[in-house]
Amino acid sequence: MGIDYQIDAGRSLIHTRCVGEVTPAEVTAHFRTLAADPGVGGALDVLLDFRDLTTFPSSDQVQSIAYEIRNLLPKITWRHCAVVAPRDVTFGIGRMFEMLSEQYFRATMVFRQLAEAERWLASRDRDDSRP
Repeated sequence: MGIDYQIDAGRSLIHTRCVGEVTPAEVTAHFRTLAADPGVGGALDVLLDFRDLTTFPSSDQVQSIAYEIRNLLPKITWRHCAVVAPRDVTFGIGRMFEMLSEQYFRATMVFRQLAEAERWLASRDRDDSRP
C-alpha cells in the first residue's frame, strides 16, 4: 500500500496517510517526493493518519523519520502536527514520534479519532496566527 499525501493550500495543511504495510524505503521515498514537489513549501501543519497502518516501525525507524522532518526544514516551516492513531500500538508510535520530532514542530499531539485531530489543528489556526 504505502504513503499518500494531499496538500490543502487554503488551510496550509499536508494530510499524510500511511496505509497497509509501509516499509522504511517507502518512508524515505515519501520524503524525497515531498522535497521535490513544487506544491510543498512554506509553513505547514501536518495531519498524520495511522488509522490504516498494518506494519509498525522500530524506534530507530521513528528516529530516522524525525531526521527526514529536519532535512525538509529549508523548504518547509513545520507548524503543528496531529497524529491519528486509534490502536494502542500506533498511539505509542505516535507518542514516540512526538518526542523525537518535538524540536521541529510548534506542537504535536496524538489522537485516537480523526475528528479530534482535525478540531485540534483548527484550534491552532485560531490560537496562533504566526506562519
